[in-house]
Amino acid sequence: MEDDSLSFRYRVNYSENVAPKYPAGAHEGLEVVPSESPLYPLPTHTFPPAHHVIDHGIEEEKWSPTSRGWTDAPASAVTAPEEPKQAEKRRILGLTVPVFWALFVILFVILAAALGGGIGGGLKAQQSQKLSSNTPSDSANGAQTSASTSPSPTSSQAGAAATAASSGPIPSDSGCPLINGQTYTPYAVDGKPIALQQGLEGQQFRQQCYTNYVSSPTTQTHDILRIYMPTLENCMMACAEYNSAYHANLANNTGVGGGYCVAVTIVKVDAGFCYLKNGTTTNDTMGHPDIYSSAVLLTDLNESIS
Repeated sequence: MEDDSLSFRYRVNYSENVAPKYPAGAHEGLEVVPSESPLYPLPTHTFPPAHHVIDHGIEEEKWSPTSRGWTDAPASAVTAPEEPKQAEKRRILGLTVPVFWALFVILFVILAAALGGGIGGGLKAQQSQKLSSNTPSDSANGAQTSASTSPSPTSSQAGAAATAASSGPIPSDSGCPLINGQTYTPYAVDGKPIALQQGLEGQQFRQQCYTNYVSSPTTQTHDILRIYMPTLENCMMACAEYNSAYHANLANNTGVGGGYCVAVTIVKVDAGFCYLKNGTTTNDTMGHPDIYSSAVLLTDLNESIS
């Protein structure tokens, strides 16, 4: 009996998880009453069936707080259904709809401006081209009028104005000073030498570099003709053809003036010309010998076939 009293005296209720604060002997007959709301409530464990048996296997029961006997678990511990995600924003080519349309409008405006500028520039250029095409014709008419009222410049005058010559083709020779003193026979378009008269030999010229035979009233020498020829050889051909026609007119008693072409000179500047000359009295390069090349006729002009 004494042992039972001792065990009762030091009996502890472990469900309360607190140690006794005083011995039971001082208040014999009293018991510790468990608190209705313990500090550390222990869940009541139940053991439901661990598995649901199916015909073709065992399916494990899904876990939840209530399935394990946690009846006192808060509602937040229970798995709540996930809230539906907010609908994703609509995209076009990886861009949101406002950004896509903003870029589209900007590109449209840029393309429209470029197209309008191109059309406007083309129309303006076309109008300018029409105006420029009309201007040269007016200038050409004015130039022709002034040319008809003023005498043709001589080869000396052309050389003096060489530094202020307008842009144009430049006549050339076969290469001075290598051609100086060499003879040349011009040919017609049919490939035959140009003779004064049929049956005679073709006319021949001697080429001279840095030479310009000027016109002189005292010696009655002048330029018969001024014509553009691209080379000195072409200029000699023009002289030979002129002599052939002049000789024929004399034979037919046709009145012609100017005399025979006895020399030619080209001025090797922009818009330079070929000059047919009736004499070789004075050589004057006007301080610019490099721009002149000439040729003198070697054929006897008095030779003829009766």
